Amino acid sequence: MWTRRGCYNRVPGVGCRVTGNAPSLTADFKEGVRGDLRSFQRRGQETRAEQLGDGCRVTGMTPPVERDLQGDGMANGEIVLYGTEILKKTTREVDPAEPGLQELVEHMYQVMHDAPGVGLAANQIGVDKQIFVYDVGDGPSVLLNPRIVRRRGSQVAIEGCLSVPGLQGDVRRASHVIAEGQDLDGNKIQIKAEGLLARVFQHEIDHLNGFLFIDRADPDTLTLVSPDEQEEE
Repeated sequence: MWTRRGCYNRVPGVGCRVTGNAPSLTADFKEGVRGDLRSFQRRGQETRAEQLGDGCRVTGMTPPVERDLQGDGMANGEIVLYGTEILKKTTREVDPAEPGLQELVEHMYQVMHDAPGVGLAANQIGVDKQIFVYDVGDGPSVLLNPRIVRRRGSQVAIEGCLSVPGLQGDVRRASHVIAEGQDLDGNKIQIKAEGLLARVFQHEIDHLNGFLFIDRADPDTLTLVSPDEQEEE
């Protein structure tokens, strides 16, 4: 998921400063990112909470804890955090005729808007389905079984994710994409996207394939920023 707050919505190339209230990333943490965050993954709950710091958690988030979610549970609407197994796996294709799908999507809309965010993948609430919702200002929409079929151009912008709270960094992505998928009625749809919408599509489809933005980010740009600092910017 992408947050609406502060610099996650900034124009590409515009950075966000960090105040003394936001802890700087340690060399160990950055090395963990470069090595697929192996060292970070080995830390326990208390160490991760201390590393991220209370000031770097998004308001309303639960403390960083390990969860091994199975099946289609919604994890009580909580956004699951880095280190949770479901964030590292490819989600399964969904049948639009599955019972309860409309209720799931409505729930995802609510979680996304409450965050507040511009996108949310199903596995970010512990659901093993290829579904993501998004809203970049034109109202909420959903895409089932999505995939990118064409990419063009390049853009670098700051991204963040509520599954890795408070962390942000520069990510290079295609500036224009064509995405295909299905709507809730099972109709095949194709969407041409550019700019922010293209970036959201790539970010969320990455989630559904077991990738986080930190897997794409320039490690040297990764920075912890507090919610207060983001809102000031």
